[in-house]
Amino acid sequence: MFLPNVDPANRRDRNGMNEKYFETLFLDCDKDDEFPKTFAILTAFNPMDQSLGNDLNKKRNLELFQILGDRGKTFARVTGSSPDHSHQEPSFLVHCSRQDALELGTTFRQRAIFWVNDDQLEIIECSTGISHSAGSFRNRIKKEKT
Repeated sequence: MFLPNVDPANRRDRNGMNEKYFETLFLDCDKDDEFPKTFAILTAFNPMDQSLGNDLNKKRNLELFQILGDRGKTFARVTGSSPDHSHQEPSFLVHCSRQDALELGTTFRQRAIFWVNDDQLEIIECSTGISHSAGSFRNRIKKEKT
C-alpha cells in the first residue's frame, strides 16, 4: 500500500485507516484508458506499512508478478504515489475477483488493497474486509511529475 514516510507520528485515524491511503494518486496510466468494470490495484511493497529496502521490495513485487502470470490474470503496471511524488510504489492493476485481490493482499502482508468498481475507488482492509469509499479512480490518475 502506498504510504509516504510511514511514521507513527504521521498517522491520523479514519476508522482505523491511515489517512495517507486516501491521498494516493495513480501514475503510468491515462484517464482515457479503458479499464475493466472491476479491478484491484495490488503491490507487494512495504508489508504492513513497514518500509523495506528497494531490493527486497522489487523481489517481492517480482514474486507477485509471477503469481499473477501463473494464475492467468490480466494485469497492467501502475504506480501508486503520494501527492508530492516523494513516495511511489510500483503496483499492478489486476482484473480479478475481490476475493482473489484480498487473498493476494493478505499473502503479501498488505494492510489494504485498492478496489475499483465502475470508477468508484475503495480501500479495503485485508484483515477485516472493511471497505472505505475514496471517490473516483479516474480523478486520482495524474501525469508523472517531471
